[in-house]
Amino acid sequence: TVTAGTGNLADLFEGMYIVPESDAAEGLNLADCFSESIYDTEDALAELDTEEEMLCAFIAFQVNKDIEENPDLQLGVGRYQDVAEATERFGYFKTCVVEVQKINEEEDDWEAELNFFCDLSEEEKSLYHSNGMPGSGDNSYPGDGYPGDGYPGDGYPGDTGDAPPGAGTGNLADLFEGMYIVPDSDAAEGLNLNDCFSESIYDTEDALAELDTEEEMLCAFIAFQVNKDIEENPDLQLGVGRYQDVAEATERFGYFKTCVGEVQKVNEEENGWEAEINFFCDLS
Repeated sequence: TVTAGTGNLADLFEGMYIVPESDAAEGLNLADCFSESIYDTEDALAELDTEEEMLCAFIAFQVNKDIEENPDLQLGVGRYQDVAEATERFGYFKTCVVEVQKINEEEDDWEAELNFFCDLSEEEKSLYHSNGMPGSGDNSYPGDGYPGDGYPGDGYPGDTGDAPPGAGTGNLADLFEGMYIVPDSDAAEGLNLNDCFSESIYDTEDALAELDTEEEMLCAFIAFQVNKDIEENPDLQLGVGRYQDVAEATERFGYFKTCVGEVQKVNEEENGWEAEINFFCDLS
């Protein structure tokens, strides 16, 4: 039997997960299996080794899906229908975890994370790739777990099909195509976009403090765009969704640079708390 734990977390998340068939389910304390922190960093992922640890992460993965009112509009799959489906998708999930662990062992320049591909079959994943969705067959993105959950499937505003400036030698620029627009800036020439997709460029006080040059600001602005959590209907989002064109991106880059300067100033003056970049940072 699965142990619900002493608190009410299992009740709180009821209906958001199904425990698959697994020998590790016996005696599992579900109260320990709801936090994204179980799998949302490279170090946490590296520690997933046993069947019980994989199962706990899989339950957290289900609970932390960003499911909208109509799950058919979401990327990936919504809540599972029954134990049989959960058991099947648990197999896909474990395979994905191992693949992401292997990538992180081999890569020093970026960090792979779990995303909505991780409980899909190969056939299901191929539907996204064939419909022009980001992805080249990998199960994972560098960045913030589920970047951009809920893309429309018919392309993006500002997607010209042209290779972006400074795309580099890898496929990251292709992977994130349609999720960013490079604004007009002298720093764009020669910029290696492969270095400009991770939230780590701006998501800590130390990282923010290092943003000084136009090139560094531009790189952070591209990462800021890529890591927006865009839903199917961007009008329902806080802030703005994907930009329509270079003119809009250029205007919002100005707001972003101003915001970065203000946040840096706050952090220099405050010792009790840390200011961060948020959805206000590209608004007029």
